Amino acid sequence: MTMRRNTTWLWGAALITGALAAPAPLPAQAPTTPAATQAEPQHAGLFEVAAVLGRQKAQALEGPAHRSARANPGAAANAAGLAFAAHDQVDSAIAKLRAAVQADSTVARYHGDLAFALAAAGQFDQAEDEYRAAFRLQGANAWYAVGLGASQVAQQQWRQAAASFSLAIATDSAVIIKPLIGPAGEAFQNAGMRQESEDWSRMAVGRFPDEPLPWLRLASYAYMRRDSAGVPDTAAGLPIIRRYRVLHPDDHAGEMLYAEYLMVEGKADSAARLALLASADTSNRTLASSILLKAGVHYIQARKFDSAVVVLQQGRPMAPAHYLPEFDLTIGMARLPALSAMYNDAASHSDCSRAHTVDTMLVSITAAITAGTSADSATATTLLGNQIPQFRSAIDRFKQSCSGR
Repeated sequence: MTMRRNTTWLWGAALITGALAAPAPLPAQAPTTPAATQAEPQHAGLFEVAAVLGRQKAQALEGPAHRSARANPGAAANAAGLAFAAHDQVDSAIAKLRAAVQADSTVARYHGDLAFALAAAGQFDQAEDEYRAAFRLQGANAWYAVGLGASQVAQQQWRQAAASFSLAIATDSAVIIKPLIGPAGEAFQNAGMRQESEDWSRMAVGRFPDEPLPWLRLASYAYMRRDSAGVPDTAAGLPIIRRYRVLHPDDHAGEMLYAEYLMVEGKADSAARLALLASADTSNRTLASSILLKAGVHYIQARKFDSAVVVLQQGRPMAPAHYLPEFDLTIGMARLPALSAMYNDAASHSDCSRAHTVDTMLVSITAAITAGTSADSATATTLLGNQIPQFRSAIDRFKQSCSGR
């Protein structure tokens, strides 16, 4: 069994180094300049970063008795646990680190080391308890509050995680590092704390302008803001979503949101293209079908009937059931001009070879409009009561004139 099962156990060796070496004392409040994040381990997740920096902070805050192995009965078990951790021996590591806590439960660092081992093993509920104990003992160590929030995110306890991250930031703003941006934003958003999530995202793009996710969240919030006519705030949102697309050009969520913005702007060609790309992620298919439906209506209004039929037929297979009547009605309407053109051309040239094709096309259009009656009964009734019968009479006469040939 390996600790890589649920998270990357990258920092066992770093923890051991911190345990055995005499650390340089840290200032009680780290500066909030970019230099404050230089100690942040690269390419690590939030648990790993919080473990390394939390241990460093813990040792700086500890008194001489806790630093002395002779005076501290849990020191040997803690060091042994970290040694097992460095070799990915998760069960042995947890057993030794738990023994250290039992030997002296007043040492915050022991609780923090055990919490990280439990989180690495995927035991997030127990990790949460140990992080809470560590922070209770050492309230100036905001990294333990970060670990607490991370363990709550892992359990989808969004409101609790948001509270823990808020507490960590209020305790020491040095915890605002790149690996915190995503989990904290996720916690605020999923907790329904929209203003806090938006404020956090604005802070994040200010500090870390090359971090993509906060840009996407800000673009989403701008799209949700509507004017008195119900139109999204495209003036604010378009530059933001374009920035996100520069940072993460192949992301389907970004493609989908950009398509929505472009559709509001009336740029149906680009919106439809992006919606189709975004639909490669099946979670986007409903939204993509909605964009393609809007694009089809746009093309009809612009009298680009062939383009309308193409995007509508692309969108219909991915549409949910309640969208289908609207697709059917719109497809039927978009095909009527082509039916009229084909019939007029065939009749004017007495081209009886196309009589069956014209008749089949009318049957198909009639079925589509009939299926779309529930979407717009007034429009469907008008078409079925007026235009369709006129086409039927004309095509029947044309077929009759061709019957003797």
